[in-house]
Amino acid sequence: MQNTIVTGATGLVGSHVLVHLVKNKCRVIALKRENSNTKLVQQLFDWYGLSNDDYVKYIDWKIADVLDIDSLEELIQHDYDVYHCAAQVSFNPTQKDNLLNTNVQGTANLVNVCLLKKVRKLCYVSSVATLSLNKGETIINENSFWKNTGNESVYAQSKYLAEMEVWRGIEEGLNAVMVNPSVIIGPHDFTKGSAKMIGTSGNGLMFYTNGISGFVDVNDVAKAMIILMNNDVNSERYLLNMDNIPYKTFFEKVSEKINAKPPIIPVNSLLSGLAWRISKIKSIITNTEPLITKETSYAAMQQNFYDATKFKKQFNYNFIDLNNCLENACNYYLKHKQNDIRTIQ
Repeated sequence: MQNTIVTGATGLVGSHVLVHLVKNKCRVIALKRENSNTKLVQQLFDWYGLSNDDYVKYIDWKIADVLDIDSLEELIQHDYDVYHCAAQVSFNPTQKDNLLNTNVQGTANLVNVCLLKKVRKLCYVSSVATLSLNKGETIINENSFWKNTGNESVYAQSKYLAEMEVWRGIEEGLNAVMVNPSVIIGPHDFTKGSAKMIGTSGNGLMFYTNGISGFVDVNDVAKAMIILMNNDVNSERYLLNMDNIPYKTFFEKVSEKINAKPPIIPVNSLLSGLAWRISKIKSIITNTEPLITKETSYAAMQQNFYDATKFKKQFNYNFIDLNNCLENACNYYLKHKQNDIRTIQ
């Protein structure tokens, strides 16, 4: 009997959770929306050395939407494990309603169904975007609680409010844990989410900022979630991060691995502010998504350092190093960059 469910199974994290669950011979009910494309998941299975027989034998695709509570009630049953990876990722302020609906209301719906059906455990994928530096501190960890400074993106707000729904469920008796990954890097659709950083490099990136951020391999995120689901730990959050590096260094390493030109022009706060304003005007004229928003411009200028000591020590875990992470993602990009795959998380 199948007793594991993955929401957002066609997304970056969800598809890799499927890969590692199937490697563990686990049968999975994979949830996708009606118009989601599963071709990329099959492609990832091949990339990681899993056969089509594994794909067919261990994965049962079901149409469901976190905004359709009836579809969730039909599929989620007592004693199930639920990996909640479904989310919308956007830093465009015009997507506020969609972000709040999918990320917040969708999580609230899932939490309510998990409580109703008395699932065994829920693991929720949040983000370091919900964490803020405490006064006098220089490194962000699990105790760096959210602060509303006015500079947070709508995406960050939506993930924070979604976290509140999970904590609310825990207060009501739900057995749950959550992970807060830094910037997630790995093979996927290089036109979306954090994977777009590699796609952007491939298209030619001239500019860089002095910002610093944390990065983590998507395989570490997936494996960490499975570890947490298979341990007695509950009512906890874990920050996941392999390394803190300048964006300039990241893009230089990516450019080297995909034979692209590295960024060479530094951008200060003044130029950054001008760039997002020009991008906004252009998007209005062309009726397209802006390449740069106020939120992404602000984030690119920040210097944030993340500490994953809690997870590493508690589970004696070593994260994949940056070079191996980029080798995997960039080699996949080089092999599949001609493919026009569109997936929906």
